[in-house]
Amino acid sequence: LHELLSYRLEWSGHGDGALEALEQAKMGDERTRERALTLLLRAKTPAAALAEYQRRYPADRDVVAQYLVTARLLEEQGDRKQAIEVAHRAVTLFPRNRDVLRQAADLDSAAGDAVGAWNATRALADLDPDDLEVLSRAIGAAEAAHREDDAQRLVTRLADLADRRGTLDPELDRTLGLRLAQLSRFELAQPRLERAVKADGTDGLALFHLARCLQGKEPRAAAGLYRQVLALEE
Repeated sequence: LHELLSYRLEWSGHGDGALEALEQAKMGDERTRERALTLLLRAKTPAAALAEYQRRYPADRDVVAQYLVTARLLEEQGDRKQAIEVAHRAVTLFPRNRDVLRQAADLDSAAGDAVGAWNATRALADLDPDDLEVLSRAIGAAEAAHREDDAQRLVTRLADLADRRGTLDPELDRTLGLRLAQLSRFELAQPRLERAVKADGTDGLALFHLARCLQGKEPRAAAGLYRQVLALEE
């Protein structure tokens, strides 16, 4: 009943009354949090909305979730600038929280801030140095931010880690092979590119870089691969 009343008050333009009714509703924490912050953000700045929410709902001690929801709601409302400000504040408060770092990296990347995205993703990689997905993400962020030395270090680490584990997603394996070839790490790139070409003989990019891997030690094989690349382009 209180939840229904909250919606009716909101629809009739009584936001404060809707919040008061929401306080009485026996709703789950996540629903209460999102509904209340949605209402508060309509009338207050993000900082004021968060402060008011914490005053009204002291039982909700998950401050990280409050920041994550606030940044997401602002992004959904089209206010990316304030969403990023909230996300960066969350990084300052919770610099080792993975969800906070991911959200900040995603928002910075969406805004075209490659350096900001790299900083958040690098922190995430420092927390999870053996996570293949995180390392792959960090490589992309480093390349976007033109951090070539960091990208090379991360590519090498990802390759070594993948080799020790012996399994890798085929698409990630291919991508890693291409990046290793671009870094002239041909001995690490070759087996990955051979697998990619075996899976798809029309993969021109993989064929080209596999040819580069072979041209120093198997020039005839490399020449044949280059001819395949040219044939694909005709």
